Amino acid sequence: TDLDGDFRDAMLTLNTEISNFSGQGAEDYTLRATLHDGNKKTIKTISSERFSVPAGESRKISLDEAIENPLLWSAEHPSLYHLTIELLSSSGTVLEVVGGRIGFKETEIRDQVFYLNGKPVKLNGINSHMQHPVLGHTMDEETIRKDMDLFKQFNINCVRTSHYPPVTRYLELADEYGIYIVDETGDEAHATQQVSDNKEWEAMYRERARKMVLRDRNHSSVLFWSAGNESGEGTNICAVIDEGKKYDATRFWMYGGNDFSHPCEEIIGPRYPKIDDLISEVMLIPTAEDPRPSFLDEYLAVTGNGGGALDDYWDVFTKYPRSM
Repeated sequence: TDLDGDFRDAMLTLNTEISNFSGQGAEDYTLRATLHDGNKKTIKTISSERFSVPAGESRKISLDEAIENPLLWSAEHPSLYHLTIELLSSSGTVLEVVGGRIGFKETEIRDQVFYLNGKPVKLNGINSHMQHPVLGHTMDEETIRKDMDLFKQFNINCVRTSHYPPVTRYLELADEYGIYIVDETGDEAHATQQVSDNKEWEAMYRERARKMVLRDRNHSSVLFWSAGNESGEGTNICAVIDEGKKYDATRFWMYGGNDFSHPCEEIIGPRYPKIDDLISEVMLIPTAEDPRPSFLDEYLAVTGNGGGALDDYWDVFTKYPRSM
């Protein structure tokens, strides 16, 4: 959903892949996409030229359409549209339909500042595990909704899904509620961080990024991606980001490492900094020296009674534009 320079109109681009699993060629097929607003009113219908797909092969079909003045998606206004994509035979028979909700939004980084739809964003965020007192790691929808109601009640607008992608329903509800999601790749080497510099493991790192991005990239709530948590600073982290960008060129990447920053991430931390160090080593550094914005994916671990100094941190976050 590429917005124009005024962040008013959008170019909706659909990239699809049609696979023919049959033993014979598929001739004169058409792809038809229909965009509906929240009241189920048809906004646009877009159709492809006729195409064929040989037996056992795949073909990529792209559709582009200008959308005038769509409602933009944000945490404050989570405006969603419904998109259906139909595969039609040569006679016009509908052979397959897929559908889902999408939002119009665009992120960018300029001069150390992260923007959504042309406006700088502050993330009042938490880290959240898929964890339930009775169901274990199986989260039911009722609990997810209760969490998100509490988030909204207390002005929390962002969740980092530490340390793995969540169940799909979590993202669907985040789309609906207006919760910014930092979607995290499921790699956490922790005590065996040397595997991040081991080429034998690169394919596995790439696979986890690929599966996450392909599954989750159409969710409006995914604000940016995380390349994992505490897996060392090796080159396989760069491989994760490289792989993810093959399948989504519209979002930026951070990494939950324990060093000050990783050379391949586009959004830096650092983690658990002393406040004076955060100001002198991050907030006062000029753009020419490091153009990346700062997002503290972890800075306060509330274990036992350890929940102090939030106000001191937030004085810094609010004061300096570099801080998300």
